[in-house]
Amino acid sequence: MPEPTQPVAPVPVAPAFDTDVIFPLLSDGTRRRALMTLARSGPQTATGLAGGGGLAADRTFKHLVLLVKAGLLVTAPDPKDGRKTRYGLSPKVPVTTTADGVVLDFGCCVVRL
Repeated sequence: MPEPTQPVAPVPVAPAFDTDVIFPLLSDGTRRRALMTLARSGPQTATGLAGGGGLAADRTFKHLVLLVKAGLLVTAPDPKDGRKTRYGLSPKVPVTTTADGVVLDFGCCVVRL
């Protein structure tokens, strides 16, 4: 008599982001640096992200808005100053830390930071 087969557990799959959205976003160095900083250091304000890149906060803010609209970043009020907004990586973006650094998996591409 054959043994009953066990159901196969589903394999987690990274969400597939639209390549027409992701590639242009990642082509800009300011946006890549923002993603890298957030992946390594956690949520920050636009001013905090601008400080390390030498850009004005308003220019950094424009890049952050694009990343939020694409679903790569999420926002929350700053717990220290409720007038400010903190930006962090979306839970949809799988982040893996390896011996070589941080890896972001967008489904259509993998970015090593």
